[in-house]
Amino acid sequence: METNYLIITLIVLSSIYALINYLIYQVKRERYLLAFTFSFVFLGTSFGVLAYQTQLPDFFAYGVYNAVNFLSYVMMLMGIRILFNIKPVSHFTKIITILSPVLILIFSLIYDNYILRVLIASSTIAFYLIEAVFNLKRSESHFPKHIKQVTLYFIYFGMLTWLSRLFVILYFGLLHNVALDNSFQANVFMILSITSTSLWFALSMWLDAQKAMSDLDDKNEQLKSLALRDQLTGLANRHFFDYDIGFLVASSKRNKSPMGMLLIDLDRFKLVNDIHGHDVGDAVLKQTAEIITHSLRASDRAYRWGGEEFLVVLPDTDREGMAIIAEKINQNFRNSLFEVIGSITVSIGGAEYEENKEIDQWFKRVDLSLYKAKQTGRDRYNIWVADEDLSEFFNRIEWQNELESGNSEIDADHQLLVYYANDLHDSIVNRAPIDSIKELILRMSTHIHTHFSKEEGILYRSGYEDYLEHRSIHQRIIQEFEIISGKALNGEISLAALMSFLVEKVVIEHIKKEDAKFFGHIK
Repeated sequence: METNYLIITLIVLSSIYALINYLIYQVKRERYLLAFTFSFVFLGTSFGVLAYQTQLPDFFAYGVYNAVNFLSYVMMLMGIRILFNIKPVSHFTKIITILSPVLILIFSLIYDNYILRVLIASSTIAFYLIEAVFNLKRSESHFPKHIKQVTLYFIYFGMLTWLSRLFVILYFGLLHNVALDNSFQANVFMILSITSTSLWFALSMWLDAQKAMSDLDDKNEQLKSLALRDQLTGLANRHFFDYDIGFLVASSKRNKSPMGMLLIDLDRFKLVNDIHGHDVGDAVLKQTAEIITHSLRASDRAYRWGGEEFLVVLPDTDREGMAIIAEKINQNFRNSLFEVIGSITVSIGGAEYEENKEIDQWFKRVDLSLYKAKQTGRDRYNIWVADEDLSEFFNRIEWQNELESGNSEIDADHQLLVYYANDLHDSIVNRAPIDSIKELILRMSTHIHTHFSKEEGILYRSGYEDYLEHRSIHQRIIQEFEIISGKALNGEISLAALMSFLVEKVVIEHIKKEDAKFFGHIK
């Protein structure tokens, strides 16, 4: 096989590979692609000089060929350095890069020794590759390990090529015009050079593809972080909670351990924004996140729930443990100073997770507990009372004059509510069939819905100024009633506990405390 043909093949391939890398560089503007481009340009140029070595002065042919050939490897390895964030080239390597062409010129012009020239050139390139292996192994890159390993295999192949050439030179010796003599050694060297060049090109394309995939993964992680993190406070957001809570619940079930949830709301935060502006409000929210985070244990999870609300999930925590953490949060806010506004307090609601119950039901209990904390004065916490703590004893309700509002429709509904409650009481005490008790509970539920709707209409038409607040109270009572009655009908709590709730929360507490606020208005 003609050695010249092999050289021409190598020059053409190098030019094509350089062009492809350059076109990709024009799109991506990545420095490593430019380094790969120059590597193939220098490689093709060096072998172009070699092809005309008989027509050029020795000092030019050998000096330029080796210098440009060195540069081709330097640029290829520089591209790899850029990709893998390897430290800059050492001073020793820079000295070798300068010294090698000088020595080649000396052994071309002063002491003409072809074997020494080839030995210097081959050992220099082998040194580049060995140093690249050493640095690549020590580098810390964001690429997966297998990418670094594949790159090392390519460099090993290059080392083998040039070390083999050294072996051939030392063992067999070479004729003077090695590139043109069509000897077996020359052809083997050219075939290895073509193979090595094609493999380097394949490596450059593969590394570029891996870089693109790595960048895409990084972008996806950034987008995921943006989607799952609140950008203001740095806490996880509601989307992350939806992703996270399933694992937490599964862990609680698997370990048969309790788990609590706290909902934290800044008291009167709207005034902060209204008086001081949203920049101050944002600063308060950031500091709030810090206080909450510092109040928790390493295993606890905090989330920005929205607005001025923050959610905390407490693994391995029962009601008593929740109360301790909630009080700690309250106290830390009392002891903290905020710029511009001075101080601010929080109200906290909490509830313990109940196995095999929907997470939405769990959150409803937490939300209702927060509401109670707000209604009873703020700057405090309220933990949902466990079902087993509800009173098992209750009496029939006696209608009293203090329950009268002065509005005939509302009073009639209230009296009917008492009648239905007593009817349910008698059925439970007399151990009536469960189906009839269920019908009475359903009747009670229907009446509560109807009564609340009618009462809201009367208050709205009368211009009652706290109409919206009273309406929200009705909605929360209905939510709480649905939770309690659902458990009673499913046999999870006693019917007496349900009755206790109706007497204490719906009739006595609501009519005597909340409804009594509008009695004077509608009279």
